[in-house]
Amino acid sequence: MLKDMPHDVLHSIWHVDKGILYTLRTMVWRPGLTIRSYLAGQRVDHFRPLSLLFLITGLYALLHAMLRIDILPPRDPTMPEAVYQMQVSFNTFFMKYLAWCYLATVPLWALAARLFLRRGGYNYAECLIIASFITAINNFITLLLLPISYVYSGTPQIQTFSFYALLLVIGYASW
Repeated sequence: MLKDMPHDVLHSIWHVDKGILYTLRTMVWRPGLTIRSYLAGQRVDHFRPLSLLFLITGLYALLHAMLRIDILPPRDPTMPEAVYQMQVSFNTFFMKYLAWCYLATVPLWALAARLFLRRGGYNYAECLIIASFITAINNFITLLLLPISYVYSGTPQIQTFSFYALLLVIGYASW
């Protein structure tokens, strides 16, 4: 009985059998096929999209806060101190609530997807699933990039790295 307890706990919370690793792998390499199969009802092997989104985003927020990554480069001497302090306060606020921002945008992405995928016959709930999967994997990609962000934290190179990371995430979402 105690032997089955970890599986039972995980299964009762997320109904996971092989889900999370399988879902991450298929969403990275075959996102369209994975989403279409999930929407078609083949859900046994897949992790639930909202649970995946909450788990990945929570893990990202936790690690980002623990690592104290500074995405601002050092202050340029030509920049007025007041402008720099405004950037610092905005950055501090934004990074503190980054996970909430990610989660808050999912319904908006779903609405945009609903408008663009109208001819495909997808309803809003299906678009919400699509947006949840894509946002979760985008957060997973940024989670994988956290060690590099940590190395460049607070250096002038952080802007360049952040730009390329953003291109990667936007490229994935577009694909």
